[in-house]
This record gives sequence, C-alpha cells and structure tokens, in this order.
Amino acid sequence: MTTGKEQGMEQAVRGGRSDGARAERRSRRPAANPHTTPDYSRLKPCEATADELAVLGASSVRDLVAKMNKALIAKGLLPISQGDYPNTRKRLLKLLERWKRSGR
Repeated sequence: MTTGKEQGMEQAVRGGRSDGARAERRSRRPAANPHTTPDYSRLKPCEATADELAVLGASSVRDLVAKMNKALIAKGLLPISQGDYPNTRKRLLKLLERWKRSGR
C-alpha cells in the first residue's frame, strides 16, 4: 500500500494530472492565423523622423507597421510580430532595413 505522498510522487514522475489540464488549455487556444495582425494596442511606438516614415509613405509609426503588414501578408509572409514591433529605435531601424531588403 502506498501513502498519499508516494502517490503524488508517482503522478509527478508520470506526468499525472497536469497533462490533461495542459492539453485542455491548448485546445481552447485559438489557432494562429497568418492573415491576421497581432494586437499592438498595448505597445507604444517609438518616435520616427519624417525621412524614416517617408520610406513607406507613412504618416506615423503605426501607419508604417500597418502598410508593412499589408505588404507582407500580400506576399504570403507573416506580419510583424509583437516582439518585433518598433517600440525602440533599434527595432524601428531593423524594420526599415527589412523593408529595404525586401526590394520594395
């Protein structure tokens, strides 16, 4: 006969209760759709110069991201991720370089 503590250790070794809960959470998670853009509403864009915005003919950084996402999706590529959103100068410059490399 095993004690409660030993049973808990056995479940921890086998995966126990957490495997079912993890699978259930994953099944409720919406599938990623490459044609939709991520939610950037909580991210504050960095400041950009007029020359930087002129590269895409944008009026703001948010407009620049929207135009770039539209072009990426049209090419069958994924939109800009939240992690690559230009909320710092460094990320903005990386994004502009990516645009220049794409040949647009």
